[in-house]
Amino acid sequence: MKHPTASLLSATTLLLVALSSCNSKTDSSDNIIKINLDSTIEAINTEEGYDLSKAENIENCGIIDGVEYVRLETSDDALIGDVDKIIVTEDRIFVANLREFECCHIFDRKGKFIKKLARKGRAGNEYTYLADIFYNPDNHTINLLGRFKAKILSFDKDGNEVAVYNELPAEFTSMEYHKGKYYGTTGGLMPEKCDSCDLVVMNSQFEIEKCLVKNAYAGKHLSNDSFYLYDGEIFYTNNWLMQVINPKSGETRWEFDFGSYRRPKELDNPRDYFKYIDKNSRLNNKVANVSKINESKDYVVCEFNHSFFYALGIYDKQTKSSNVVISSYMEQPYALPFGDICTVGESHIITTISASSVARLQRGKDDYGNDFTKEFPKQIERLRADFPTISEEDNPFIAIYTLKE
Repeated sequence: MKHPTASLLSATTLLLVALSSCNSKTDSSDNIIKINLDSTIEAINTEEGYDLSKAENIENCGIIDGVEYVRLETSDDALIGDVDKIIVTEDRIFVANLREFECCHIFDRKGKFIKKLARKGRAGNEYTYLADIFYNPDNHTINLLGRFKAKILSFDKDGNEVAVYNELPAEFTSMEYHKGKYYGTTGGLMPEKCDSCDLVVMNSQFEIEKCLVKNAYAGKHLSNDSFYLYDGEIFYTNNWLMQVINPKSGETRWEFDFGSYRRPKELDNPRDYFKYIDKNSRLNNKVANVSKINESKDYVVCEFNHSFFYALGIYDKQTKSSNVVISSYMEQPYALPFGDICTVGESHIITTISASSVARLQRGKDDYGNDFTKEFPKQIERLRADFPTISEEDNPFIAIYTLKE
């Protein structure tokens, strides 16, 4: 079958996995994670381009323990648009659209719409630019970070305003809360208050305790996936430098090494990099940066941007081995696409699957000539029974994949 997500693609999602059941390679030491793409590039490279159907499917490699699908309710107030960040708690799903609508939608764990948080404006309880959202598990609040005129708007899980913090010490691009402290990133754009550092650690009153990671490439690290929690601690990730740093010690915990596929050293300065991209459109067969880094007892996970596709890496900490497999679709239970990765957690991967993708499967056929009812009769029957009506204009489905230990 020529599945629409497994054909010749220029931008898709791969998974780099480290499992003995796959053709893994051992190539790392200490805190350097070496990712070898040679065998994968060789396998998928054809005269017509990269054929990702020639890579191994994620479902056959055994890293996914299970999946939960949540269909987000669709209504005029609940229309999401592009999804930039998802936070899932025991009873809520928070979905942020940061660039297009600059708002946050709240759903319960079954996908029922609760409230839309949209406060763009210039009043005291509004933001001029929504940079990030983060969750505070101590008081169960969802917090909206306004970058310019730096402030935080805090709401309870039902969307009721709790507090507004107007006295932030810097214009942060992302923020996280952990054990009474706030951690923010500046992109190195606050030389006076933060000594041009990217990482700022603050107490519960937003007073600066220390500044770390002096950023020689100010302005490049403007990501909203800059932190992760593991084993009761918080870690900072610098996507451009391809590093994980412990804010407590300031030491580098992990560093990603793509060997000959790494972005050329002469393009490490973002100004030089973007000049090159403006002239050449893309890097030729190189990895520009990493993102969505997280860690569990067994794995270190990262998404990385190859010049022709996006990929997700799962590195085995015990065997120090890695391999690349395609994440085209999950045959069980519905034969749905794996989805676009939004969040990587300590024990899960969260993706979004467009309603149009689900609707094509429900119809049984698509424009690629696939007959899904013939290829996956039981799955399509199950899909139609569980989701009898789907419009291509509906909100996306959320897929929560549990990683095996």
